[in-house]
Amino acid sequence: MTNEMPLQALYNEALMGLAQGKSEMDMIAALTFKGVPEVNAKMMVGAAHKEKRAAFRKAGVEAAVKGFGLLALGVLITAGTASMKGSFFIIAWGPMVFGGWMMLKGLFRALVG
Repeated sequence: MTNEMPLQALYNEALMGLAQGKSEMDMIAALTFKGVPEVNAKMMVGAAHKEKRAAFRKAGVEAAVKGFGLLALGVLITAGTASMKGSFFIIAWGPMVFGGWMMLKGLFRALVG
């Protein structure tokens, strides 16, 4: 194994590579090129892949919740101003559209990881 890079740095490199879209096989090849035995490289990349999926899912759920909040805010503003029985009311389409889009993107990211 390489003496130049500690294991945590190699693990972080694998994690960053996976987060940037590199395949697991590419990361295994990169680690073995740096002197890590193939068995250890596979274990490191597998663990990094699990951590990446968990982080992406958590971020997806957070985005979906924020999107739902924006959507609900837009509906509340629209319903609140419409119930005033005035001569006009505000249709808050911006928060509804963008909140809905954010919620859908977040749900997709949470499902896919």
